Amino acid sequence: MRDTWTPTGWQRSLALALRRFGAEEDGLSTVDWVVIAAGATAMGIMTLSTGRDTATDYSADIRTELEGGRFVAPWLDALPVQQP
Repeated sequence: MRDTWTPTGWQRSLALALRRFGAEEDGLSTVDWVVIAAGATAMGIMTLSTGRDTATDYSADIRTELEGGRFVAPWLDALPVQQP
């Protein structure tokens, strides 16, 4: 019975390959840019999903006011909308 574990040939070569892969720095900037781009995309999606309902409500209100012929503004009671 052995007290310590000794890697076999393929385990040794796999460990060496993993060590070499970890020491390489050529692709690190690519990985950084991919992470940054993914973060920016996620932020954009979150922003759009947060404001979607509000924008839909505002656009529906504007459409209703324009179709009704009166545009209600907080600085005036109502402004007439000229029909084309």
